[in-house]
Amino acid sequence: PETKDTSAAAIWSLSTDNAPNKDTIAKLGGIDPLVGLLVSGTTEKSQMCVAGALTALASKHLDNRQLVVKRLVGLLGSSAAKKIEIAGRVLVTISHFMGDSSANQVMVAKAGGIPPLLTWVQHASQAAKTHACAAMLALVADNATAQTLVARSAGIPPLIDAIRTSRSTPAAQEYAARALWHLASQPENQQLITDNNGIKPLVAMLSADGDTAPELAAVIMVRLTRANPDVSIIIAEKGGVIPLVKLMSGGSPGAQQQAAAALAELAIVCRNRDPISNAGGI
Repeated sequence: PETKDTSAAAIWSLSTDNAPNKDTIAKLGGIDPLVGLLVSGTTEKSQMCVAGALTALASKHLDNRQLVVKRLVGLLGSSAAKKIEIAGRVLVTISHFMGDSSANQVMVAKAGGIPPLLTWVQHASQAAKTHACAAMLALVADNATAQTLVARSAGIPPLIDAIRTSRSTPAAQEYAARALWHLASQPENQQLITDNNGIKPLVAMLSADGDTAPELAAVIMVRLTRANPDVSIIIAEKGGVIPLVKLMSGGSPGAQQQAAAALAELAIVCRNRDPISNAGGI
C-alpha cells in the first residue's frame, strides 16, 4: 500500500505543469490505476495523492480531462461505490477535482455527474451526505453553466431537503446552504428555491446552534429578497422576523450584519414593518 501511495504521489509531481508528461502518463495507461486506487486504497494519503494526480493530469489537457471525468463519474455510479467508504473517497476526489476549475466543473456536469451526486445528497448516511453536499458546492461555486445544469436536473429540492434534515450534521447543512447561495445567483433559481419551499428550512436555520449556520441562512435570505418583495412576504409569513431580530442583537458580527440587511429588505414591504417593530427590531 505504501508503494502505491508513493507512486501516485510521484505521478502527481511528474504531471504538474508538464504537458509532455501528461501525454506520456495517459498513453501508458496511468489514469485507470489511479482511479482504481480509490477503490483499493484505504489511507488518507492515497486519496489525497490520487486526487492531486488526476487533477494535475487533467489541467489544460482536454483528452485527459474527458477520460478522468468519465472514469470518476462512472465509478460514482458503480456497484463498487455502494460501499460508503469508497463512495466517500470518490466524492472527496471529485470535489478536489472541481475546485477552482470551471472547465472541470462543466465537464463533470455535462458528463452525467449530477444525478449520482444528487443520489448521495439524499443518502441516509450522514457521512456520505456531507461529502456529496461538499461536492455539489464544488460543482456550482461561481459557475453559471453548472448552476443552470443543476437546476435543470432538479438539483435544488435535494439541497433544500439536506438543509432541513441535517441539523444534527452541521457540515452537511453548511455545504448544502453554501451551494444554494451560489445557485441563488440566478433569478430563475431564486424562484425555484421559493417554489420548492426553501424558505422554511432557512428560517429554522436562523436559530441553529453556533455562528455559521444562522449567518449563512441570513446571507441567503438577503440574496433571495433583493428586488423580490414576494420572498420578503414569505419569510415574514414563515416566522422569519423574530429570529432575524434576535440574530441582529445576539449573533456574531457577520450574522448581525446579514440579519440587518435581510430585515432592511423585508422592511421595504409595508406589511412587514409592524412585525419588525413589534419584535423589537428598531
